[in-house]
Amino acid sequence: MKKFNEVKALVAALEADADKFYNKANSAAGTRVRKGMQDLK
Repeated sequence: MKKFNEVKALVAALEADADKFYNKANSAAGTRVRKGMQDLK
């Protein structure tokens, strides 16, 4: 359950950057999202 909570927290933290990337075309936010997704791996 601990790992699940860590994943949930990471996804929640990336949510704002994902919004900036897709809605405001902020490429730096996209880089942060990709890096965060790699950390999930």
